[in-house]
Amino acid sequence: MDRISLIINTERGSLEGQSKMLIESIRQFGGRFKDVPIYSYQPRKGLRVTKATLSFFEKHQVNYIDIPLNINHTDYALANKIYVCAHAEKHLDSEILVFMDSDSVVWQEPTAFYEMGNHDVAMIPVFRKIGLAVIENDEAYLYWKKIQEVLKISLNQYVHTIVDHQRILAYYNSGLIVVKRSANYFQLACDNFEQLWQRDASFFKHRFLEQSNFSATLLASDFNFLQLGKGYNYPLKHHGNVKNPMYSLETLDEVITGHYTVLFKKAGYKNPLKGKLIAGEKGEWFRRKAIEHGVYKPWYKKLIGL
Repeated sequence: MDRISLIINTERGSLEGQSKMLIESIRQFGGRFKDVPIYSYQPRKGLRVTKATLSFFEKHQVNYIDIPLNINHTDYALANKIYVCAHAEKHLDSEILVFMDSDSVVWQEPTAFYEMGNHDVAMIPVFRKIGLAVIENDEAYLYWKKIQEVLKISLNQYVHTIVDHQRILAYYNSGLIVVKRSANYFQLACDNFEQLWQRDASFFKHRFLEQSNFSATLLASDFNFLQLGKGYNYPLKHHGNVKNPMYSLETLDEVITGHYTVLFKKAGYKNPLKGKLIAGEKGEWFRRKAIEHGVYKPWYKKLIGL
């Protein structure tokens, strides 16, 4: 039995390049984690990855799982993570399961994954106080109030966001989730997701239900939670502007796992592959691999010089 397994989602399109970049970072920089079994799920029909990606998976010893898990909500891609994680928890035999968004990199050995101790679940807070990151007197708190009513729970814990260091109702970033498989956390999250969706799909669908549901599930049950520390799920887009002292890093070489989220998705005048984001060894690696795997959008070609 492998002690730790990694779960990712890969469907045809942008996720292919992102997944390749993540996998290469793990195999090159992961330390003990570099040989971790990786399971890449393709949970919706009609989005099978290319032959080139399948060849890449074979070369890097990635287990490709093509199973239609997201059947009832195929127009809601965020549901993929819910069903993939629940399936892995039920069918894999590893002690620890790690889910990572494909738009991530691993640049150092993630020792915290091997030091869960008595903890059942580990994540970090969301990056900024926007959207559903709220306190009680914010308008969007009505969303959390409805979650509490449907699931019959009480949410009364608080955290500070990563980038702007604001106090909010406990809300965690689902780009990196570490769980003990025996805790059955992913299955409970899947059950709660179905319950919320069935109660009011039109209300929840366009409000990032996947991530908020993971947080609500954590807080509604007696899970022993670990808030991951500095260097984990680091917001690369905000490098140099992280105000929370628990998470601020001086250089990219301090990043353990990084998350670049919308860095390559929103047009603008700044080239994300210049300046502070390509400083040092890891930054230069980031630039080369983003170009190699086509992680940037076409409008970046002029900026990059292609």
